Amino acid sequence: MFYRELNQLREANPEQGELISRLDGYLSSLTGKARSNITASTVAAAVGAPRDKTIGLLMAAAKLGLLKLKYRVMCESQGHGLREYEKLTDIPREIYCDTCDETHQVTPDDIEYFFELTEKSASVRA
Repeated sequence: MFYRELNQLREANPEQGELISRLDGYLSSLTGKARSNITASTVAAAVGAPRDKTIGLLMAAAKLGLLKLKYRVMCESQGHGLREYEKLTDIPREIYCDTCDETHQVTPDDIEYFFELTEKSASVRA
């Protein structure tokens, strides 16, 4: 395993060992901006697993400190990211979009969860 946090996760969940190994390979292949824009849908497609199972593994990896969970408010009409936040409580109820020149009410459907590899995530094989 490239990331020792995922080794811990695999030891705790041996029935998901193969999937965790594929996740480890995927995360270790990321470079540049891809390391800070990890979405469950993209990872699920890359590792060949259902999105719900993948998001569970990503959340577990975040609890172990390998990933950091972040939030992105999406423009409801244009579909692009407007702003990123560290905490759900930091997201305003309304947000202005420069592209469509409108102020939007932020709903849970407008919030995308994503992850980034933490700076402390050691790229040391465990």
